[in-house]
Amino acid sequence: MGVWFRIECGFFGIMFLLNVRVARSLEGAVQYFIFQCLGSLFVFISFLILVARKLLVLMFFNFFILGFLIKLGLFPFHFWVPSVIRKISWMNCFFIGWVQKVGPIFFLCNLGAEELFYSIFGTFGMLTALVGGLAGINTVEYRSIIAYSSLVQSGWLVILACSGVQFLCYIYLFTYGVMLFLVVIELHYSNLSSVRDHYTFSECERRGFSGFIVVIHVASLSGMPPLLGGGAKTISFFPIWDFDRAAAIVLVLGSAFSTYFYLSLLVQLFLVGGQHVSFLNFRSVGRFSFFLRFVVCLFQFFCGFFLLRFISFF
Repeated sequence: MGVWFRIECGFFGIMFLLNVRVARSLEGAVQYFIFQCLGSLFVFISFLILVARKLLVLMFFNFFILGFLIKLGLFPFHFWVPSVIRKISWMNCFFIGWVQKVGPIFFLCNLGAEELFYSIFGTFGMLTALVGGLAGINTVEYRSIIAYSSLVQSGWLVILACSGVQFLCYIYLFTYGVMLFLVVIELHYSNLSSVRDHYTFSECERRGFSGFIVVIHVASLSGMPPLLGGGAKTISFFPIWDFDRAAAIVLVLGSAFSTYFYLSLLVQLFLVGGQHVSFLNFRSVGRFSFFLRFVVCLFQFFCGFFLLRFISFF
């Protein structure tokens, strides 16, 4: 009950951070509030059933799993995640996409339940990652890309938590937070909202370098090696393979679908953008901003190589 109470405190903390001054953001905040309250209700009912002794243990697990599926946005209750993220600000995308996952994932890592319980959660996590990867194909709105990527990451995190490798789950959760933060910060300051912005002459001329950085961060988020996301998924693949080989294959397929689209986007950005603007032209972004973003890109590659080297310890 104490863990559940702390998770709910985090939920209400995020609610205060949501920007409700705009009608669109208000709609997203209301949707988030409704689904989180619904998930909290099922989890709370499950605890009440558990107090009623062992005769209702099966009902407890049903309500508990149902509540956590809703709160984490896992299949088949994943539909609220893209709907909410499309309507909120960039920084709130970070809070919904990462911060609200921290409490439930820590809870799953330390739950100590039976193998059947983790197998059920792993199945829903596997389906969530596959749905997120397929839905992200040909998505042009960056908020939608982040939303479907969040579904894929949720699948990886849930299965890692169920596999019993807590340390790697925490590493993956932290690296996902770093990647998502870099994406939303770049999108916030570059004012890019859609992939289409890269293909108009005026946008390429004005935001060509920013668009290139955004695509690099999004590619890392999808798990493209040797970037940070690719390293995190590579070191996570082996314990998942030992836990459930079918889940490992489905997770790789879900990530591969989105990675293919982002790789083709990166190639097209080079081809189209190269006709209008040099990506190394720092006059449009400023010397310091150019240097800082270049260092961040190097950080992505360096951390990716470091995590790939980290595999030897396992």
